[in-house]
Amino acid sequence: MLKLGITGIPGGGKSTIFTALTRKETIYTSEPDIAVVSISDERLDYLARLFKKEKVVYEAIEFVDVKNNKNLLKNMDILIVVVPFFGGFDTPKNYLEEVENEFIVEDALLCEERCKRIEKSKKEEIEGELDLLRKLGTTLEEEKPLRVYELNPWENKIIKGFTFLSIKPCICILNLEEGIEEKAVSFPFVHSIPVIAVYGELEKEVILAGDEEEMRAEFGLGLPLILRLKNTVFEAKNIVTFYTVVGKEARAWNIEKGTTAIESAGKIHSDIAHGFIKAEVVPFNVLKETGSFNEAKHQGKVRLEGKEYEISDGDVIEFRFSV
Repeated sequence: MLKLGITGIPGGGKSTIFTALTRKETIYTSEPDIAVVSISDERLDYLARLFKKEKVVYEAIEFVDVKNNKNLLKNMDILIVVVPFFGGFDTPKNYLEEVENEFIVEDALLCEERCKRIEKSKKEEIEGELDLLRKLGTTLEEEKPLRVYELNPWENKIIKGFTFLSIKPCICILNLEEGIEEKAVSFPFVHSIPVIAVYGELEKEVILAGDEEEMRAEFGLGLPLILRLKNTVFEAKNIVTFYTVVGKEARAWNIEKGTTAIESAGKIHSDIAHGFIKAEVVPFNVLKETGSFNEAKHQGKVRLEGKEYEISDGDVIEFRFSV
C-alpha cells in the first residue's frame, strides 16, 4: 500500500485537503491524522460484473497528515505539499520553495553526517558509498533536490536504507479560494514538481455532502481530488495495475512498471511465486471487446507468459502454479 505524507506551511489548509481526500474529519491536536482510502476502479467493477464475483477488493492509499511530526515523512512513499493561494497567501511559488528547501537542508545534514562517520570509521565502507554521498552532497549544495540526480540501479541499492526526503516524489496541491479561476492559475514548477489546483474548502464541502454527484454538477467540478491525485501519483511512481479474478473475488494490484510475472505472483502469495509455472494473460481491453474470457481464448488472444514477462497496465492474469 502506498503511503502519502501531507505537509506544508502553517495555515495552508492541510487539514482541509486531508478531509477532501479521505472524507475523514481531522482531529485538532498535534497528533497525526491517518486514513486509508480505497481507490475506485471502473475496470475492476466491470470485471466483477463480467465474472459475477461477490467480493471486490480495490487497491488503497494511506494518507498521513503529519502535522508537527515531520519525521513521519521519512517513512512515506510520496510527499504531498499543500500550498495556499487565498487570503493573505499570495505567493504560492515561494511557499513551495520554502518547504522544498527544508527537505534539501535536512538531506544535506544527513549526507554530511554519514560522510563524516564513514571517514572516521575503521570499518570498510560499502564500495562506492562515500563517493556517491559526496556527489549527492554537491547536488544539495547547489540547492537542488536529490530527485533530479539520476541514480543507476547500483546507486539506488546503496542509498536504499537512507531517509532522504528530497529524493522522494513530490506533488503540490495548490489550495485555492473560490473566485480564482483554476485554469488561470499558473506558476513555474519548482524542480518539476507537478501541481494540482483545487478549491479546497469547496471540495471538502462536496465530499462530506450526501449528494456529491449532484453538487459536483451544480458547481461545475470535475473529477474528485482523490482520482486526480491518483493519476498523478501513478505517473510519479510509474505504477501499473493488473487484475485477478479468483474464487469469489475480483481484485486490483498496483505494481511498479517493469515488475515481472514472478514478482507479481509473489505479491499475491509467496507460494504462487515458488510454484510458478506460467501466467495466463489477457489485456482488459481485449477482454471487454470479446465479452468473455472463453471468447478471448477462442480468438487466440489469451497469452501464456513466463517468469520474466513484464506486467502491462490492465493485464488480467491467472497464475498457474504447483504447490
